[in-house]
Amino acid sequence: MIYIYNYLNIKRVQNYRITLLNSGDLKLIVNTEDRYRTTSKMLNEARFIWFTYENKQTRPTRVIVKKLHSSCTPEQIVQELRRKGYQITDAVNILKWKTKEPLPVFMLTLDRTENIQQYIRNH
Repeated sequence: MIYIYNYLNIKRVQNYRITLLNSGDLKLIVNTEDRYRTTSKMLNEARFIWFTYENKQTRPTRVIVKKLHSSCTPEQIVQELRRKGYQITDAVNILKWKTKEPLPVFMLTLDRTENIQQYIRNH
């Protein structure tokens, strides 16, 4: 923890917060997207091992749909939902972990502005 703290101070990073998690990992929180980009670039250049989560305000909405036959192709699902006016970007058939056999489950990726509650009520 001291290494990253010293590094951020040397680089004069401002307005951040570091939290020590129970797992022993550090959680680094910055307050703006610009500061996030700058900080992540610095961490990459310094070769720190780190990962990030998608921004909740800008990430797409993902929905799991069950009981769709696995013979349906993702392209058919996307095409049909777009025809009905939904802003869908992707559909992926979920596979069994060991056998990679298709399940009757699909993960749909919708634009974050799409009204999911309306979608659920209509189906």
